[in-house]
Amino acid sequence: MPLAREPKNLDDLAKGTILQQFGAGEKVIRQGEPGNALYIIIAGQALVTVTNELGMELAVMTILRGEFFGEMALFSGEPSPVSVGAVDDLQVLVIYSDAVNTMIERQPSLGREIGQIIEARSKAVSMAQQAERAIIFGGDGTGS
Repeated sequence: MPLAREPKNLDDLAKGTILQQFGAGEKVIRQGEPGNALYIIIAGQALVTVTNELGMELAVMTILRGEFFGEMALFSGEPSPVSVGAVDDLQVLVIYSDAVNTMIERQPSLGREIGQIIEARSKAVSMAQQAERAIIFGGDGTGS
């Protein structure tokens, strides 16, 4: 996780974070709600899902220990396009937006890395939605 690689980031992490626990099946982030933090998994796994037009929850990806989530809503300012739930008992370090922004100001390469991850994850969400549409409606899932 690049956030903790730089010693200068550790002070910011300590000031703007809390440790939270979630039980298996519990939602950490709900699709459509605003996001104000980045979550780093300390223990456990999380499942990223998206709810389609028919109300079906589609699995997009699994996030593992040492990885983070919450970046899409945090940086876009838009409601979260996905839900994230605990696969098993989950422990996360919650880093609030002010601490994340301070670290990015001090280390612009961190912002670029997070931007690349946002792009890749956005594509994964789109692909999951298109695949589901193709299964339900036939064709290539694009509506054509």
